[in-house]
Amino acid sequence: ILFAGQDLFSALLLHWVLGITFMLLVTVSVLQLREVAHPDLLARVIRPQEPQPDLLGNLLQESGVTHTKRMILSLAIYVALLMLHVWLPSRLILFVVSKSSLLSCIRPKFYHILFSQVQVPVELIIVHLSMLAFLEKYKNRIGELQHNWLRFMCSKMGLTEYILPQTIDKFVFVGRHRISGNKCDEHEQKQKREKKVVEEHSEGVSTVKSFWKELAAMSSPSQDFIVSRLDSVHEGQPIYEVGVTKGNGERDLCSSQPNIYLPITPPTSIPSSIGSFRLRRLVEPDKSDGSCIIEFWKEVRGMPIARPPEGWDDLGVGGAEVQGRWAWGTERLSDVEASVAERTHFRCASNRVVLVLKLIALLCLTWTSLLCLLCTAISSPLIVGRFIFFVLRLSDDRVHDPAAFAMGIGVLWLLFRFIINKIFVKTFSSFCISLKLWLNNFSTPPPIKVLILAKVAIIWG
Repeated sequence: ILFAGQDLFSALLLHWVLGITFMLLVTVSVLQLREVAHPDLLARVIRPQEPQPDLLGNLLQESGVTHTKRMILSLAIYVALLMLHVWLPSRLILFVVSKSSLLSCIRPKFYHILFSQVQVPVELIIVHLSMLAFLEKYKNRIGELQHNWLRFMCSKMGLTEYILPQTIDKFVFVGRHRISGNKCDEHEQKQKREKKVVEEHSEGVSTVKSFWKELAAMSSPSQDFIVSRLDSVHEGQPIYEVGVTKGNGERDLCSSQPNIYLPITPPTSIPSSIGSFRLRRLVEPDKSDGSCIIEFWKEVRGMPIARPPEGWDDLGVGGAEVQGRWAWGTERLSDVEASVAERTHFRCASNRVVLVLKLIALLCLTWTSLLCLLCTAISSPLIVGRFIFFVLRLSDDRVHDPAAFAMGIGVLWLLFRFIINKIFVKTFSSFCISLKLWLNNFSTPPPIKVLILAKVAIIWG
């Protein structure tokens, strides 16, 4: 409040930069998480980034009710995340350090070379432009970090099939179901004279019809539903089939048609791909009665798919089928999305209580890890920068935290690049060879220079 009273413009600009930075980080993180998680989770809820060549015209075309709904939804999301990631952590940090000497260390320090009314807006503009450039260049790294974190945690907690997209490795045989044709049904009805027998047959036919109607209406039938209604369930050694990949990226059985026409009255057709199951019709050798056998196969999940794809956020190359992102609305699916294995729904878990506890634990661990990461990312450059000011023997009233933060980022970036290039990229043997060559080429400086360096160090200390 005191700062706003002294410099209202800088105070407003400070709040605007902080708010815009927070919104950008949240928007980028949510869009990345949309591409990292299974498309059944967030792809149908979160709208992807779209090109807006005529932004003002699009805004004027939509009604005020639509804008109001979007504003309320966005406000609710940002307020919830603001409370969760800003207000609550700040309260926890103040509660921890309020009774210790660390409180004086976290207080910001400023030194204005020019007038504060000039220097503060210039620094805020530089921070804003730097954040825009950083997010534009490294936003996909946020998605890669999310993918690696979720992949590690889900593998440890057994949540991969519920959250992450996976490939279809192959198909496993489940069982068969036999259907008699119309000719056979008519012949059998003529042979049955008694009313009781006819009623039983009608009930059987209606049961068969109801099974196929229920199956066709289901988007993801469960294993128990399929097995309980099959005539023959395979219980021996598992039988696998690799299958084929269609032109649109879908994974299917060999010699399988998109739809299966059932020889029942009235004529009924069902898709050959229902959820995680694949159906295939086999015609029996005796085709006089039109009987057929329907084979049921189930997907076998493979490895998690690396997300997000390269170039998915390029707004000028086309839709989802070109960018590789998850489709929105009526968009055509990309080859990657068409080949994704069916996700296990939360309601299909054998023990829902344990699943809920695992999800809560995952959220809490993610929040804690994110809080530690952000605190480390903010405090580490600041500590390094203040240490540089301390080495330079500058008094506390001349320490400027924005400059210290910038110098700390530069030092840590150089150190990080050195570690990556010298240790992780190169092998250990090549690193040892380089170190040995450097030591061999090292020459002792003249004694006069060593003496001068020692005097400088003593005087400085």
